[in-house]
Amino acid sequence: MSSDPVRQFENAFADHQHAAAARAFWMGRVGMYALFKALGVKPGDRIGICSFTCLGVVESVTRLRAAPVFLDVDRHMNIAPEALENLDQPLKVLVLQHTFGVPCRLDACMAWARKHSVPVVEDCCHTLDAEWDGAKVGSFGVGAIFAFEWGKPFSAGQGGLVTFQDEELARETDKIIALEAVSPSKKAVLALSLQRRIYRWLVTPRTKRFMRAGYRWAARRGIISGSEPAAPELHGHAEGFLKRMSRSQAGAALRELRNWPENLAVRREAADAIKTKLAAEGVEYEKPHAQATPMYLRFPVRVRSKPEILAAAESACLDIAGWYASPAHPLQGEALTALGYDPKTCPRAEEAFASVVTLPTRPALSASRLGSAVALIRDRGLQQ
Repeated sequence: MSSDPVRQFENAFADHQHAAAARAFWMGRVGMYALFKALGVKPGDRIGICSFTCLGVVESVTRLRAAPVFLDVDRHMNIAPEALENLDQPLKVLVLQHTFGVPCRLDACMAWARKHSVPVVEDCCHTLDAEWDGAKVGSFGVGAIFAFEWGKPFSAGQGGLVTFQDEELARETDKIIALEAVSPSKKAVLALSLQRRIYRWLVTPRTKRFMRAGYRWAARRGIISGSEPAAPELHGHAEGFLKRMSRSQAGAALRELRNWPENLAVRREAADAIKTKLAAEGVEYEKPHAQATPMYLRFPVRVRSKPEILAAAESACLDIAGWYASPAHPLQGEALTALGYDPKTCPRAEEAFASVVTLPTRPALSASRLGSAVALIRDRGLQQ
C-alpha cells in the first residue's frame, strides 16, 4: 500500500465507485478541467452543460476557451432529454449533472450520446451512491467528477476527484498533470486546515448564517480559500489553475470515506423524514423517476414568493436555501450574456431559479427544526 495519503484516497475512492482509476485535485472544477483537456477539448469546442448549475462547471469549460452550451432542464433540474434532441450544432463533450443528488435521465441522455458519439462526463458533485437502475451514478460516462467542498454531502472542506472507467483516459490525464500540475501553496493548505477545525467546532444551524457571512468576507479578501471568487477570471490563462490535492486534504477525505456508510444512512433517513413531513403537511414535491435512487444533497421544493421565504428563514435561523439563482450561479446579467446564455432557450430553468428552495439532509437535521421549516413553506410559500 502506498504511504502517500493522496494515492491512498484515490485508490480507496476508485474501489468504492468500482472505477478503473481516480485522480484527486484541489477543487472539483480543477479535476473537470483536467478531464476535459484529456478528452481533447480545444478552444471553440462546445460543451453541453445543465442550465441549473454553478460557476465551477462553467469555469472548467472557459479555462480551456471552450464554449458552454446551456441546456434546459426537466422537473428535477437535470438536463431534459428533449433539450439534447433540439441541438442544432454538435457537442464535443456532454456533462450530465445529477442535481441535488437526483439522477438525471441516464437512459435517454446516454442513448443520445451514443447515437451522436459524444463522450459523457458525469457531474456527481451533489451526490455519492445515488443509483440509476441499480448502478451507481458516476459509472455511466467515460469519467465522473466529485467535489468535497463544505456544502457537499462528502466533504474534506475543499477538494475534488475524477474517476475513470478505463485506464487509458486516466493515463491521458496523467500526461496533463505531469505538464501542468502545481502544488497548492503552504498558506492555502494551512488556511484550509484551519477552516476544517473552525467548521467542526463552531458551525451549527443557528451559527451557520453568521459563519457563512464571515467566510465570504474572508474569501473576498484572500484570507481564506473560497470556492467562488468575487470577480472570477473565467477566460483568464489557466497557468497555476491545475492543482493536485494536498496531503492534509487527502487525510481528511480518507476519514470521511471511512465514516461515509454511517453518514449516508443518516442522510437517507433525513430525506425520508422530509418526505414524510411534507406529505403530512400537504406540501407537494417532485418524485424521482422509477429507475432513480437519489442520495439527496438537499431536498428541493417549489414555492411562490421565494425571496419572502428565504428572508423569513434567515430571520428564524432555518436552513432553507435558494441556490441556484442563476445559471453559472452566482453570475448574473451581462456576465451570463457573455457566456452565451439566452434565457429564452431555458424557460424551465428560469422558472426553477424563481421558485426552487431546498431543505437540508445533513446529519444534524432535527425533527423540530424540520417541522418549523416545512410549516414556513406551507404557510407562506406554497406554489400555486
